[in-house]
Amino acid sequence: MNFFYKKYQRLVIWPVMSLLSSIFLIVTIMTYSMVRDILGHQFGLVAQSLAVAVSLMISEDLDGYREFLKERDVGSEYYQRMQRNFYQIKKTNNIRFIYTINKLDDIFVEFILDAEPAGSPYYSPPGEIAEVTPASQRVFLTKEPAILEPTRLAYGVLLGGSAPIIDENGDLLGVAGVTIDNSVVFSTVKHLFAALVVVCIILLLLVFSLLSKAADFFLESLLKDKLTGAYNKRYFDDILQEHIDIALNLGQDLSVLMLDLDHFKKVNDTYGHIFGDEVLSKVSSWIRNCLRKDDYLIRYGGEEFVVLLINLNSDIAMIVAERIRKAVESSETYNMEENVPVKITISIGVASLRQRRLSALELISDADKALYKAKETRNAVAVSD
Repeated sequence: MNFFYKKYQRLVIWPVMSLLSSIFLIVTIMTYSMVRDILGHQFGLVAQSLAVAVSLMISEDLDGYREFLKERDVGSEYYQRMQRNFYQIKKTNNIRFIYTINKLDDIFVEFILDAEPAGSPYYSPPGEIAEVTPASQRVFLTKEPAILEPTRLAYGVLLGGSAPIIDENGDLLGVAGVTIDNSVVFSTVKHLFAALVVVCIILLLLVFSLLSKAADFFLESLLKDKLTGAYNKRYFDDILQEHIDIALNLGQDLSVLMLDLDHFKKVNDTYGHIFGDEVLSKVSSWIRNCLRKDDYLIRYGGEEFVVLLINLNSDIAMIVAERIRKAVESSETYNMEENVPVKITISIGVASLRQRRLSALELISDADKALYKAKETRNAVAVSD
């Protein structure tokens, strides 16, 4: 398939492929975002539920919690017991931190309990002070359990939940918090996203293959003559000037053969148009067998053909023309109705660019004049002056 045929093919395929690629990309990103948000919300609900459990656990011994707030004794039986309880919860639920927060004022909060044992890279001792963020401020303004915004740290993505610690009088004593590290899940989602991208690429390649076949079928009917399989005159008129410009820019030659079957009208009159069509189909295949894959065979008119020879000068074009003439002369088409072999000959005119700045019309005119000379004797090849 030559360059210009591929160009026509791209005009058909790429707009469709661009549209489908955009659709696949949008759907993939939306799917990834939706799955990520759904999983994030589910983890947030889990963190919130665990925070409620921690809050209830602390509420069972509010006196011990108040005493710990005063003494801050990490060696106390209360702190050690809470550490063990929190650590058990953490081991079975993929929890990164379990903590309580004590509000100091409108600016600062204090982290009191920590489920991480001392020596852990994530351990922070009781009494760590932090500034109030909009998220933590919102927590202190409500007595309802809440899902906290995701926090992205160096070691992962944390999704948190909180629950209020209520004293005997119904007042807010503090907040219990739980954070779950969902980095593994997010990593899994990313892998699924990558797999989805691969699937989309495979689908696009499949669609591209199907579109290529559909484009070939479409272009066959649009650019080629149905009877002979040669390119039609409309396509030839479109590409000839482009090839002339390319040849001139690259310093190459370009030759055109104008071919006409001798006495073809007699074949039609004697054996009928159906057999005449069969002869045209056979002749086109004989001509094509004499050409390279980059050359063009065009059905120019009823029994007229044109051959466009890429980067061949007139001397070599004459050799190709003579090869075609001999191939047609030595071949025959058998007429089944009349039970006779029918032979036919062809006349060929040759014209070459020879680095002259010719228009497409001028080059065709030169080949046509050469064909007129060849028709004087028929079954001959002539070259333009």
